[in-house]
Amino acid sequence: MMFWKRKSKLFGSGIEPDCSYCANFSDGACRLNRDGPCGGFRYDPLKRTPDGTPALKKHDPGEFKL
Repeated sequence: MMFWKRKSKLFGSGIEPDCSYCANFSDGACRLNRDGPCGGFRYDPLKRTPDGTPALKKHDPGEFKL
């Protein structure tokens, strides 16, 4: 008897549905003719934009001396 590991979702399961990065959303309108997040939500990672780069921490010049 073989036991298979349960597959996990590639991008995690904690993605909040949002029309702006749904595969069914294009040109400012839902192709399913719905308003707001719905049961037809399909995550498209190429439509999502990052929040921004984190701020760099300040370094002391003494850290770079040998």
